[in-house]
Amino acid sequence: MKLDLDKSYNFLIVRLDHIGDVVLTLGCAEAIKTRFKNAKVFYLVNSYTAPLFEHHAFVDGFIDLNTNGVFDQKALISRIKAAKIDISISFAPDKFALPAIFKARVKIRLGNFIKLYSLLLTKRVIQNRSACNRSEALYDLELLKPLGCSTNFYPKLFVSEAEKEEALKYIESSFANKRPLVIVHPGSLKSTVEWGREKFLEVASLLSENYNVLVTGSDSEMKELLTFKRGNLKESNFLKPGSLRWIISIISLADLIVVNATGTLHIAAALGVRIVGIYPDRLQINPTRWAAFTKEDDDVYITPSGIFYGAKSYKPPSFDNNDPRMVNMDAIKVDEVYKIADLELKKLDPRYKKIAILYIALGRYDIFFNDFYESMEKHFVTSAKKTYFVFTDSANISTHDNVVKIKQEKLGWPFDTLKRFAMFESIKDRLANFDYIFFFNANALVLEDIQAKEVLPSEKEGLVFARHPSFSYIKEDLTWDSRDSFRDSYHKDLNSLACIKEDEGFAYVMGALNGGRAKEYLELISTLHANVESDLQKDVIAVWHDESHLNRYLIDFCKAGHAPKILGANFLVPEECLEKLGFGFYKDTPFLKLSSLKAKITLLDKSHPRFGGHEYLRGAVVQDFKPKVGLTCIKDTGGGG
Repeated sequence: MKLDLDKSYNFLIVRLDHIGDVVLTLGCAEAIKTRFKNAKVFYLVNSYTAPLFEHHAFVDGFIDLNTNGVFDQKALISRIKAAKIDISISFAPDKFALPAIFKARVKIRLGNFIKLYSLLLTKRVIQNRSACNRSEALYDLELLKPLGCSTNFYPKLFVSEAEKEEALKYIESSFANKRPLVIVHPGSLKSTVEWGREKFLEVASLLSENYNVLVTGSDSEMKELLTFKRGNLKESNFLKPGSLRWIISIISLADLIVVNATGTLHIAAALGVRIVGIYPDRLQINPTRWAAFTKEDDDVYITPSGIFYGAKSYKPPSFDNNDPRMVNMDAIKVDEVYKIADLELKKLDPRYKKIAILYIALGRYDIFFNDFYESMEKHFVTSAKKTYFVFTDSANISTHDNVVKIKQEKLGWPFDTLKRFAMFESIKDRLANFDYIFFFNANALVLEDIQAKEVLPSEKEGLVFARHPSFSYIKEDLTWDSRDSFRDSYHKDLNSLACIKEDEGFAYVMGALNGGRAKEYLELISTLHANVESDLQKDVIAVWHDESHLNRYLIDFCKAGHAPKILGANFLVPEECLEKLGFGFYKDTPFLKLSSLKAKITLLDKSHPRFGGHEYLRGAVVQDFKPKVGLTCIKDTGGGG
């Protein structure tokens, strides 16, 4: 199928099923818009699923199947014509939508060849979905192959800042203590074989002893749930009735959801919430086809036959598909589900985590530490136990119970920064006792609250890097991409172990912030210490010193099969950009205001006169000068903003 990639096509995705079915198609919208840059994507759906598309970066609108709640083919044909649809995609051709699309004279009609109505398609794709040997979302993506679309996309949902704020107010008013939030969703509107609503409430009651728990469901389900024995649950543990958008906004704030195999599970997955899913083993409804479709694939699935970490790890039992054991939900015990949920929450809960913070304050750079420390204690994963290891030759570093001073001689420029990994290597035995390790530049200052799930990497991610603001821009869906010039700063000397070839890499990361799980970060420290020393023995210094080596390591780490967490450039905003921000990282409109994206961390301007400038901080000049520190000093001294 030959199509002009630059043409402004209007696509129509047709999915008339339940909420979960529609959510699983959302990766297709992104796949289409990635392939056809000027395309618009519309959905033809039942109106109750339409709220899924609000604030969506890849969906331009929807067409309601019905008119005032009743199907009217002529009216539907008129709406399709008015939308000027060029290409329709029918995942499950039906007797209502497809004939209307045909009569509306949509030129290209792509779809799954499964029923008589499929004869109305212009391009039919044969898929044996009844085999149930892959995710439903992957079946959907594979249907787009005639368009040349990739299958490397995952469902996403978007929540506005206003919705988040309203949901957060509700959470804060419902719970006295700030603890991880767990959603327990017992119902499914009979879309699967349910585990049992009383059992879900028992799990919710047990979890409520250590976590904030909200039980959710439809209006009718909530009325029924309130008639059951509640255990430790109070009225505040049951979510007040609301719209689908309300439920989506509440789920977006959750740390974990315990749920049947239903649409709510797929909503949670599309919002990046960790899942403990309860499934039967029967072929048509087991995790192989209906698990969450995520890039990480690290959610937990519990079936009558066992516990599985990730959908790809699921293996159905060898029983006949109609064997009662395939749907024996009583085999799943309350205590078992509670323990798994509790364990997953403890993995996520920063209260159980120890974080080592590495910081270098040599020479006059000690002036930054006090403000850095205060900002970290106020904003950075505040519930975790943090210990600061400060490599310094200064006696002026503030004394706190969680600050450990490591005596370090000043090495001179550029070795004070280039040899940072050698410094870190010297205390690796102490660092091995921590869960996570992070390095911050001396001039970093945290401006906004940073939650654990924003920065702490999962086991699969391992490491954390931060995009360089000069080589990054923000896309419509509020995700980050690299500017065309990002490879310009790679070190290209073949004599160096930091060398990066022209065809390598996908982003340029800054050396000012990086970290990871202790095991992975200690490996990074050892490798880069050895690489820097090897270069120095050859009288080679990489163009951007330790940062060049860090970018080489990122590429090798990814080549080894890892997918590290890459923070957006709003985690490292130069101080001089703050007032231009609203946020100023759009590719073509550099200072377009975007209120939902805030600068999390700023890098104070070391060249600013109030600090004495680069040469003064490095000790290259001697002068009688008392620096002014802190962000608020910008307005006192002029410039820099």
